[in-house]
Order: sequence, then structure tokens, then C-alpha cells
Amino acid sequence: MGEDYWAPVFARLLEDLDFLGQLCRNTADADLLNWVLPNKPLALKCARFIRRHKITDRNSLISEVMEFAADDMALRKIILFTWVEKNPKTMGFMSIPASPENIEKLIAGQFGKPVKIKILSRIDPRAGAEKIYQQYFMAHPELELQEAVVSAAKEAAPELEKKLKETAEIATKAVKRSRELESAIETVKTDNRQLKKDLENREKEVAALSRKLEETISQMRKADALAAELQNLNRNLELQLKIARDTTSKAPPASSPDTYSCNELQNICDDLKKQVEGLQKALQNRDNSIARLENEKAGLQQQIRSDDEQQRRLARLQATVKELEQEKTIAASLAAGQLITKVVASDGSTVWLFLSVTGQTFLISEAIVNSAKIINEEFALLHLNEKNEPLRLTSLEAENRREIFGWVKAEADGFRFVSDSDEQPAVCIEVSPQLLEKPVKAIYLPETSHREAGIYHLELLKVENQKDFVVQSAALKQLKDFFNADLLDFDLFCRELSKLKVSFKHEKEQRLKFSRDYRQVLSGLRASLPVASYCNLPLCIDRAQSTIMARKCRQGQACSFCGGFPTSEGCGQHFQFAGQRILILGGDRIGTEYERVLSRHNLLITWRSGFENLRDLRSGLGKIDAVVVVVRQISHTLLREIVPLAEKEKIPVIYSTRRGTSGVLSHLLDYFAVSLDEKANS
Repeated sequence: MGEDYWAPVFARLLEDLDFLGQLCRNTADADLLNWVLPNKPLALKCARFIRRHKITDRNSLISEVMEFAADDMALRKIILFTWVEKNPKTMGFMSIPASPENIEKLIAGQFGKPVKIKILSRIDPRAGAEKIYQQYFMAHPELELQEAVVSAAKEAAPELEKKLKETAEIATKAVKRSRELESAIETVKTDNRQLKKDLENREKEVAALSRKLEETISQMRKADALAAELQNLNRNLELQLKIARDTTSKAPPASSPDTYSCNELQNICDDLKKQVEGLQKALQNRDNSIARLENEKAGLQQQIRSDDEQQRRLARLQATVKELEQEKTIAASLAAGQLITKVVASDGSTVWLFLSVTGQTFLISEAIVNSAKIINEEFALLHLNEKNEPLRLTSLEAENRREIFGWVKAEADGFRFVSDSDEQPAVCIEVSPQLLEKPVKAIYLPETSHREAGIYHLELLKVENQKDFVVQSAALKQLKDFFNADLLDFDLFCRELSKLKVSFKHEKEQRLKFSRDYRQVLSGLRASLPVASYCNLPLCIDRAQSTIMARKCRQGQACSFCGGFPTSEGCGQHFQFAGQRILILGGDRIGTEYERVLSRHNLLITWRSGFENLRDLRSGLGKIDAVVVVVRQISHTLLREIVPLAEKEKIPVIYSTRRGTSGVLSHLLDYFAVSLDEKANS
């Protein structure tokens, strides 16, 4: 049926926007988008309801379409003719006789659902069609009920919207007040800690100055005793000199020996006078020192009085903290755990994955993490609101973590942090080449049952001349140290660099020169230049010598060639599982190594990238025994999809904070409880 046939029908429904709204609500999303997207003015009005060619708010989009159609004749025609075209089954009733049999089929639903028949009744131009549809509506009274509900909803909508706005305003004010209270509490607690620290420092200063004062007074007493002794000696010598002079004046002319004795006594007297003058100066200095110490003592007493005032202020602050905590109106639950990794959400925002000690996962905004100054793998307390949404973080290790300064150096077993102390803790995070051999600030976390002790945060300090740290040339030893490799085939390494299109020049004695700092160039190639691990088996050693780079297996690390774990006897250790099927997600730097190494322990391993689309798995994960999520290398989108899918199919999810094959294997050993009797050593 052409447009001429529908012209009178359309003319009759031209101003019936409610009817056109019925057509829109009974039209698929794809057809709605076909109306909107080619029409630029309409597309701009509806853009906020469309994301990635999908409708996010269908009702709002239809309202915009109807508002636009009120002034657009062409769009109204498109709406009507699209529905007619997309519903041939329903429209087929108009092309058959209105016999009792066909009416019974209509009532039975052979020509579509009631909502479609409701639309058809408005379109059908046949004489007597009204009676047919009245009969249909009598058989389907639910249509009138639906229309009554919709009408009532429309009438109540403004009032409900008003109440919702009022409720939202109240909630916003409550949240704002709660945040203000929380901020005030944190400020008071910070002031409290600072006052305690200042008080301790003042007490230490008072004790040190008291000791210094006591030592000075003791020295002054010794000086007084020495000065008195010298004064007595001086008086005795002066008396002897006077006697000698009197004797000399009464005696006959002195011989040369007597003259010599008199001169000697005169020299001694002059020396003693000089000593007396020195002692008088020392006494003067002593008096000045005593006066200075008296002033310092008065200052210390003033400090003590000030400290007493700080103690009273501290007590007032503690009372204020209690009052603020009592004023809090939002009840929050708590979850203890660690920040594991940072990922980028689908909307471009950055969020953190928080793994509780009970295995629960939460996604926390970067703003909450930054405000709390919590670092990766630090144990913290997550505060949740009544909807189980993150509110804030509180560190559980504020007293345990240490801030130290130094630099990072590369060693055979990884990276070490060098500072003024003799301790050189291991660096437990990825190290950017920009941080090597440069002054940095680090945060040290102690050992727990869930983490080893070491450095978990690095921050580059500002230096005046960064050029001093740029090294473009690297010898064979420097290359080995950078990749922590025991074996490095220089020729194979150069050929691999050429394949990767890395610009470099050969220098003498197996040395390479790059266009910029060699650490910056090579850091981006760690995934492309893997370092194999080898055990003590002769075959594995031979294979390691023919690879580009290799290192000896460290404790708990699997051999890249035989898949075993080295023991004290030098053999590769294998574990005999029961053929469990494991899906590993993430850990892209290891990749297919999971399948190659772990399959040797009687495991059926399937590895998938942590950043790919799992569209093929949405229908089901299949017959697998566990899902391992490498939390350091997995996207937010993938994690959001896989966790509910695994829960739906009742498949356990194991979170691995280590991406190596040995780390994943240790989690599997613990979960499946492989006993010593089930382990087989080759």
C-alpha cells in the first residue's frame, strides 16, 4: 500500500501527537536511532541520551523526538510509515475479511500483542472496523488499566519530581555536612599528631639543654678551683721575689751567678703574671657563659610553660574530636584491605581496585585515594555508606610506613634502594628508567603475611642538573644489570634490537650507544625482550645459553624450559594436579608463558589478555574450575564483566597480586590444597 492510500489516514492523525508517541514507544531502538542520527538538529538535541550508538535514556529521547515532530511534517510521516513497514504481521489483518474466524485469531494474538492492536485500531480505515476492535478490547480489559496507570503517572509526575528534588537537596546537604565533619575530624587529628610530635621534640630539647647546663656548671667549678690554686701560687712567688730583692739590695755587689738567679726569678714572675691575666680572662668568659646559660634556662622555662599550654590545647582538641564523631549522621560500614592496581574506566576516569582481606573488591575514585595519600599495597580502612559505596580511606599503617630519601640501583636479583643507612631494601614495584640513579623520595612498608618488606612508592626529587644522570652508552655488563640477566648473547641482542627498529651504534668492546638514555630506550622493550629463567639441569643450562637473555631461577621461580622449581638438589620440582581447567586473565607481560609453564603440572591452562574484549565469553565461561585474575594488569571494564559472570556460574575467582608463573602457581596450590603426598619430584 502506497503513500496515497495512507494520505487520508495520515491527515486524520496529523495532529494526534499522543498517537505518534504510541508509535515511538512501540518502535525498536535501532529504528529510533535511524530517525535521529541523520537529522543533525534532532541529533544534537538527543546526543545526551546516546552513547556509542546505544540509547541510555529511551523515554527522554522519545520526548525530544515528539517535541521535534510537532513542527516537522516529514518526521511524522517517517514515524507512521516506519511502524507500518516494521509490523507486516499486524497490518496483515487489514487485508483479510473481518470474518468471525479471523476476529477470533485477532483476539487470540495471532496478529500481535495488544499494544500493537491498539495502534492498528487507530489506523484501520475500513467501515465497521470500530465494532471489531471494541470486541477485541472487551476481551483485553488490561489495555484500559494500563492507560489509566499511565495517565495517573503523568498527573503525579510533577509532584513526584518536586519531592525527588527536595529529597536530593536534603541528601546533598547531608553529604556536604558529613564531608565537612569528616574534614574537620581529620584536621583535628592531624593537629593532634603534630602537637604530640612538637611536645616530644621540646621535651628532648629541654633534656639536652639541661644536660649541657650541668656539664657547663661542672666545668666552671673546676675552673674556679684551678684559678684559686694559681692565685695562691702567684702570691707565693711574689713573696719569694720580694724577699730575694730585699736580700739583694742589702748584700755586697752580686756575683754573676746571683744576678742570674734574680733575672730567672723575674722571668718566672712575668710568666706567672701572664698566666694570671689568662685566668682572669677565663673567669670573665665563665661569667659570660653563666649569664648566657641563665638566659637559656629562662627561655627553656618559658618553653616548658608553652608546652604545658600545648598539652591543654591537645586535651581540648581531643574533646573536639569526640564531639565531631558524635555529630556524624551517616552510618558507615568498614572494610580492611589493600589498594592493588590502578585502571582506566570506560568513561576515561581513573579508578583504583581495592581488595579486602575477605576477598571483596571495590572500585575507588582517584580523588578519594589522593586525599588519603594511600599508596599501592598499603593496608587501609575503607569507609562505606549505606549503599556500600566508598566514602573515604584511612591508613592502618601510618605508624609503620617510613619516608626515606636516596636513589635506586639495579642488581642481579632486582632493584635496591640506597640511602644513608646501611639498609638497602628491595624495590617491590616497577621502576621507570627516569628514576634510576636519581635522587628520589621513597616510602617503605614493613613485612606482613600478605606482602614482603620493601619500597612501594617512588617519587622523583627536583635536581638542578638532570644532564648528569643521562647515560647514552651501555656496555655488556650494564645491559646485563639492567635486565637482571646472568647470560646475554650480545650478537642475538643486537639482531633483536634491529628487528624492533631501535636506533643504536656499535662501539668498541661490546658496547652500544643510543640516541638518548639507554635506560629510557630499553625500559619500553622489557615485554619484547623477555629474560628466560633456567634451573640446574644440564639440558636447561644448554638451552639458556642459546637464548637472548637468561637468569638463574630465584627462590620459588619456575624454570622457563622444564617448568620445574629448583630444589637444593638442583632438580626441577613438579606438582601433580588433578587436571583442573584454569582461565587466567591479565599478566600480559607473561602472556602465553602461563600456558607453557603451568601446563607441565597437569593443569589445563587458558590465558586471555587483561585488555581484550571478552564478547565471546559473555554467553558462558564453560567447564572451568577457577578463574585467576592478575590484578596488576587487567582493565576495569574486563574486571567489571568477569566477576559477576563468574559469580553467576558459581566459579571461584582467585586474585593474584603477583603476575609471575610461580606466584600464580602458589595461589593454585593453596586453593586446591595440593598435599605433600600429591607432589611428584622429577
